[in-house]
Amino acid sequence: MLVFTHKERKVLDGNSPLITRLLTRLRERYVLGMYWGWYSPNTLPPAYIDFHLGHESSVTFSGDARVRRLPYHSSSFTPAAFRPRTEVPKQWDVMSVTRPLRAKHTGELLEALRLFLTARPNARALVLCLAPKELSNRDERDLAEQYERLFDAELRTRLSFVYMQGGPLRPFNRGDIAFLYAASRSFALFSSREGASRSIKEALACGLPVLVRKELEGGGLDFLSSANSRVFSDPKDAAEKLAELLDDPNVRHAAIAKEFEHLSEVHGIPRLQKDLDLVLQELGEVPGGEYRLHDLSIRLPSHDSREVPLELQHGLTADLMRPEDMARYLKFLVLDRPWAEIDLTPDELRDLDPPPTPKKRVQRAPASSSEKQSAPPAAKGTFFTRLSRFLAR
Repeated sequence: MLVFTHKERKVLDGNSPLITRLLTRLRERYVLGMYWGWYSPNTLPPAYIDFHLGHESSVTFSGDARVRRLPYHSSSFTPAAFRPRTEVPKQWDVMSVTRPLRAKHTGELLEALRLFLTARPNARALVLCLAPKELSNRDERDLAEQYERLFDAELRTRLSFVYMQGGPLRPFNRGDIAFLYAASRSFALFSSREGASRSIKEALACGLPVLVRKELEGGGLDFLSSANSRVFSDPKDAAEKLAELLDDPNVRHAAIAKEFEHLSEVHGIPRLQKDLDLVLQELGEVPGGEYRLHDLSIRLPSHDSREVPLELQHGLTADLMRPEDMARYLKFLVLDRPWAEIDLTPDELRDLDPPPTPKKRVQRAPASSSEKQSAPPAAKGTFFTRLSRFLAR
């Protein structure tokens, strides 16, 4: 079995003759799946995919399409390290993990935290903002300027704002992130759209109540209730709801964690293994051998560098985003040779692009003599030559 990510669908569906041939050969040896880690409503399923991994809150398929869906997402396999740890002292009242992307609304998060910290002089907050790319767009520059403007020297002593630019895709190991959850009293996410929202499920597994946007689309709202969360509409409302969440005596960390034990990989992996066996049986294959099901909370939404050569990985989740990279990787799988021997021939490079779409010639009926007399003279030349003729009249 091989599983692609939804971000690679555009490359795989690009009508490239070379990629189509390689996929055809690949399906002779593999059962192909696709993981949907982003909110994708009314989606037409790719014809070459045998099964789909994604909860109904993350992906819906259009029309009468019949698909083989396994209702799992990355948070179905939350590592066992994400659990309440009473031995860890609470350092922060609220924690957030975000990126400097527009859909994450990190600027609004900072506005809400300023209001929250100002209203509660003893409160502390932690924000991990991970930016794998270099600063290259206005959103990121605006975020840095906003931080400087919103937080004075005193507030900065109570806000741990960790902005990591460049560097590795995942600078923290899972155990470190689990420790930071355990050292916090609540979790805030300001995104407007999520897939499975692994971070929300991790927070719940650690017993943290969650603050989310009321209009959040996707799987982020799965499992949330008044007993473990609050929703907000704007930064001012978020600051108030966060204080309410922390002061509510009915919000109990141990009870939240107990409710979400089923999200642990301890329970999820055995269930997935049985469902994958059923997929093979439905396709006429005999289940056998071992599935590589370790670290699925990371390996489902992004590729493992041990499986996909590092030089081909692009984007926030190491997807194969370029047609040439995808073709090389598919050829590598089909030929089963060392990666150093894999390259595309000149003929394959020519077949990489989809064939050009022939232009349709529009047939116009000839104008009548009366239409010719009433029609204005056609403007010829560039805008500037037409302007100069107009001024010369």
